[in-house]
This record gives sequence, structure tokens and C-alpha cells, in this order.
Amino acid sequence: MSEEKEHEDAIQDLMSKAIEILIFEDKLAFDKSNEDYAQMAFEELIELTKERPDLFLPHLKDMFQCIYQILDNSEFEEKTRFLAEELMVLLLLHYRDEKPVLLRTGKFISQILSRLQDIDDDPSWDGNDNFDDDSRVFVQGVKRLAQYAPAIGGQFILEKFKIMFDFNFFSEKWQSRHAVISCSIIARNCPKESINELDLLVEQPMKAVDDTHFRVRWAAINAIQEFSKNLNPDFQFQYKLLGLFYFSNDCTSGLLTPYMDEIVNKLLRCLQRGKQLLKEEALTAVGSLVSSSEDHFQVYYKTVMPHLKVIMMKAAAESNSVLLRKSIECITMVGLAVGKKMFSDDIQMVVQSLISLQESKLERGDPMRNQVLRAWGRLCKCLGQDFQPYLGVVIPHLLQSAQLESRVTSPKYTETMPVLLNISKASMEKGYVEGYQGLPFEELCFYTIPALVEALHKEPSMEIQLTILDSLEECMEMSGPTLKTEQIKRFLHIILEILITSSTLSRSRVEYEQIEKIHITAGDCLITFTEVYKASLSQFFDQLLSCMAYMRMIKMPKERRTAFRIFSDVAEKCQEEALKYCEGNLRFLFDACYERNPEVQQIVAKCIGVSAQFGGAIFKSHIKEALGGLNSIMRDPETLNPDYLPAHDAAVSALEKYTFSMMSNSMKLRFSEELIHNDNAHLSKVIAVFAEILWAGQNLASKGTVNRIIEQLGTFRAIYHPIHGHLLSSLAPSRAKILQLKLLS
Repeated sequence: MSEEKEHEDAIQDLMSKAIEILIFEDKLAFDKSNEDYAQMAFEELIELTKERPDLFLPHLKDMFQCIYQILDNSEFEEKTRFLAEELMVLLLLHYRDEKPVLLRTGKFISQILSRLQDIDDDPSWDGNDNFDDDSRVFVQGVKRLAQYAPAIGGQFILEKFKIMFDFNFFSEKWQSRHAVISCSIIARNCPKESINELDLLVEQPMKAVDDTHFRVRWAAINAIQEFSKNLNPDFQFQYKLLGLFYFSNDCTSGLLTPYMDEIVNKLLRCLQRGKQLLKEEALTAVGSLVSSSEDHFQVYYKTVMPHLKVIMMKAAAESNSVLLRKSIECITMVGLAVGKKMFSDDIQMVVQSLISLQESKLERGDPMRNQVLRAWGRLCKCLGQDFQPYLGVVIPHLLQSAQLESRVTSPKYTETMPVLLNISKASMEKGYVEGYQGLPFEELCFYTIPALVEALHKEPSMEIQLTILDSLEECMEMSGPTLKTEQIKRFLHIILEILITSSTLSRSRVEYEQIEKIHITAGDCLITFTEVYKASLSQFFDQLLSCMAYMRMIKMPKERRTAFRIFSDVAEKCQEEALKYCEGNLRFLFDACYERNPEVQQIVAKCIGVSAQFGGAIFKSHIKEALGGLNSIMRDPETLNPDYLPAHDAAVSALEKYTFSMMSNSMKLRFSEELIHNDNAHLSKVIAVFAEILWAGQNLASKGTVNRIIEQLGTFRAIYHPIHGHLLSSLAPSRAKILQLKLLS
């Protein structure tokens, strides 16, 4: 055997023995009692790594599992953890991108993030995180990240595990978002030279300044302070314009006006003399400034627009896609803000640029595709009916993108969709669309509405969800019944999923306000759907009325109102067929009458009225519960409270619908029989309620309603004359007297 072979075998033998000392069957093979042997093994492996790193390739999974288990356990001696960290650094130099290394490192980072999420929601928190308290799991997470991030590599962590950070940052749990922001400690502990892409570290804390939870906002402000200290001057250079973007984005026009001259002058200097990165940020800042200042930007138009056009033309000539995309975005935002009269001289140049970009056959994943669509959208909104000449160019591109299900969820773009469809409809009806002989308007809707539905499904931002819902409702109202059955089912699934899922989430005050708006807007969208597709609603009962089954889960009054609204609308359009489908859930309807919330009582009373008017035989078996619920609303102790008057009026109206529906045409005799059976219980209840309303006068009902009640009581007296005296004697004297007086008058 050659000496070289003997040396190789000796090294392999040493390697195997060292690994056996450290790990066995996926677990550490040692404890504190034999920690000395582990330290010797690490020392041997460190020397081997320096000489023969290739020997470790088959053992990476075991080695990194062993290393991270030791680093994660504070019970081991400091020397053991130091040696494990040194071996980790050496192995990362050679095998940073190997799959076993990424998997084990990802698990280690995930464990740190879990520790960072262990933080209480304490409203009385005073801003002190008390990092000296090592017993707190959150503090342990912070210190582990601070210690090991430099060894693993700040850029490596941020780049390789970006999906993990993004997942937590967009979580509904504020603790998860707070954990991601806490990772800004990487800036303090890693050399700034090791972080090549600042966006990976800075972007999320910058956005989190507007977070709905005060702890996340506080962490974001502290993170920005850390960046200013530890990433200077790169951070200031790159993000001062981003700071201006966030500042102007959240300002009203009135707040911005005193600073406009100074801000515009500084942005112009960046546009004229800045490097590309600075120009990109300056264009973004101009767009934000324009959106917030609105027509106040008109005085700066002639100064700013020439610079924007120069950047756009130069970017197009040099095929600089990033600057071209940002300059087109900025120019069309400016045009939308100042209006078509001021923008008119520059529109044609922008249109030619957009047409040129479309003809360049942009690939599906190219960001420019969405930007072109958004730019057309802004032009459409700016020009209104004057946009007609460009429809022949825009519609094929719009349809292609809709068929590819592009994620075009920009608020400005989705707001434009109804405008574009409206212009398209008018133009196609009048034959104004030049150069386009393609799909009719109905098929244009057939593609664009599902694209908005999918955008709604994918969009995490509640603010943009609201914009999409508004546009979806307008487009559906305009389009008519153009969707196929599967598309309708998909629409209903996503709308109801938004309603039901958001109802079960915990939320802050700000989040609640947003969710309330989503519920109202989604409800409006569904009501519009039922109107447009009323001829075929019955085949979608299982989805439309599934909201009734969630009454037990939904606790917030505003959200319960949405579910009742849907029921009321479907019942009105589909009548007895709808009630038959959800008869088992009517109990929720009657129980809700006894809730001490006037908004819920109002919509529930309307639901009962609709059910009484159109429910036929199905409703008859629930008369007792329905009358009891309405009676409870009208006899509520809060009767004279102005907030409760709409609920009382709705209950009165429901009672009217009940009596009129039962007395109509051929049902008159059956109604008489039903009212007088069971010891006149139903009839006496109705008259008792009417007497209460007459006694309260216009405090409970309008003059018109009171007159209709008197007319109805006159009818009762004529039909039930033999028992009329008996019914009056069952009332309180004051009520019986007012009833007699009203009938005599």
C-alpha cells in the first residue's frame, strides 16, 4: 500500500471517529458529561477543514445539524459553542449553496424567527424591550441573531431566506411582522460591506412605518435609526428619496403645499444630475408627490415635464428598461393629476412610446407589460371619452394580459377598468372603434372581470382589495350576464372567502375599520351580482346562502349585517325557492331580533318582511317566531332613541308586508282562519304592535306608515267585527283608547 493511500485512509478514519463523537442517528452523541471529547473532535475537524474541505461534502447534513443544535443550546460551554461556530464559518466558505447547508441553515433561522415572535401584546408597553432579561424568549432570539448573523453572513441570510422573511412580513399576526423588523439587527452586527443589496434589509422596515400595530411601527422607526448609524452613507444616499416618497404618499394636498417649491427643486436636481439609482428614486418620489398634491402640481408642470420627457426618450434610445418603465409611470401620473387640457400637448408622445413598447412583444413576466397597461389606464381616466381613438390599440393588449391572468393590481389600474369598459361599450355601440374588428364588448367583459377576480384573490393589501371590489362591482353592473357558470362559481367562492375569512381574524382598531369597509363593499358587489344574474340565481344557492351557516361564527354587527343583506336580496329575487333552501337557518334570523344592536335589528326586520312577502307556505310555519321577533324590536326600551328609529320603521314595514301578503286575493279567507286560530294569538299580537306604534305617534313611524296602519286596522275591524271588542279589551287602556280614536278619525 502506497504512503499516499495510507495517509488518505488515516484521514478518513479520523473524520469518521470525530463525527461519531459528535452525532449519532440525527442526535448529538454527547452531553455535558463528555463535552471535552466533543471539543477535541471539533478541533480535529477544524484542522481537517483547512486541509481537506472536500472530505466534508458527504457529511454536510449531519455536520450542520450538529453545529446548529449546539449553537441553539446555551447549556453547552462557551468553548464548545465557539468551536462549533468556527467550524460553521469554515464550511460555509466552501459549501454555502449546497442543499443540505441551506436546509439546516434555514431551519436555524426559522427557530430564531420563532423566538423573535414570542412577544406579548401589552397595551401598556412603555417602549422598553429590556434586553438584559435573558429569561425572555424574544431577547434570546435577538442575541442569537446578533451573534451568529455575522458568521453566517448578512447578505446570505437576507437573500437565501427572503421567502421566509416575506411570509412573516405579510402575516396577519403582528408578532410575525415585528419579528422580521427585529432582524434589522443584522445591520448593526454585520459589516456594511457584506450587505450588497440594501433593499433586502431596508425595504420592509420602511414600509412597516405605516403598520397597523404600534409595536411594529416602533420597531420600524428603531430599525431606520440603526440603518442611519450603521449603513452610512449608502443608506442616506439611496433612501432619502424613498423617505420623501412615504412622506408625500401619506400627506394631504394642504399639508404639502408649503413645501412644494423646495421639494420640487431638489427632485429636479436629482433628475438632472443624479446617477441612475437616484433618478429612479426621484421619479418614484415625483409620482407620489403628484398623486398627493393633485391639481396643485399644475404650476410645476411646465418646469418638470421637459425633464421627464428627456429621461423617457433617452431611456428608450438606450434600451434602459428600468428608467423607461419608471419615467412612463411618472409622466402618466402627472398627466392624470393635471388634467387633459394641460397634458394635451404631450399625450401623443406618450401614446407613441406605449405603442412602440406593445409592438416590441414584451414577454409574459416582463414588468413593463403591467406598466404599459397601467399607463393606458391612467390615460383613459385622464381623457375620458377622448380616449376612443386609442381603443383599437389598447383592447387587444388588454385582452392578451387578461387571458394570461397578469397580476395587475395597481389601484390606479383597477380603478380605470370600469372607465375603459364604459368607453369601450359606448364606442362599440356607436361604431367608433377604429382599426379594431375583434371581440365584442361582452367578450371583453368575459376576460377582464375574471382577471379582476383573480387579482382580488392574490392581493394581500386590504386597501387594494377595496379598489378591486369597487371596480369589479362597476364592471359587473355594466357588463350584464356575460360570465359562464364556472366563472360565476369562482367569483362567488373568492368573494365569500374574503367575507368569511376576515370575519374570523383578530384585528386592531385600524384593521377593523378596513375589514368593515371590505364587508360593505363585498356585500355591494354581491348584491349587484344578484341583480345582474337574477334569472339564474337558483343554481348558485349553495354558495350565495352559505353565509347563513356562518352566523354562529360572525360576531361583529357590521359583518352580520352583510350576511343578512345577502339573504334578504336573494330571498327577494328568488322568493319561496330561496327560503325553502335555507329554512333550517331561519332560526338565526329570528334570534337576531333580540340583539341589542339597532343596525342588526334593522336589517333583520327587513329580512323578515321580505320572507313574509315572498316566502309563501315556507314562511307560514314560522309566523309565531317572526311576530315575536318583530314585537321585541318595536317594544325595545330604547324605542325613543334616534339610533333605534330605523329598526322600528323596518319592523313596522315588515309587519305591513306580512299582513298585506296574507290578505291578498285568494289568500284572504285562509289568512282569516290563520289569524283567529290558536285563541286569536297571531291577530292579537299584530293589533297590539299596531296600537303601540299609534300610541307613540311619529316617534316610531313616519306619517305615511301610521296612515297605512290605520287603514289596515279598519280592514281588520270590518273582517273580524264579532271579536273586535274582545281584541280591544286585551290591550292596555291607553292603547285601546288611541286605537279607537284613530279609527273614528
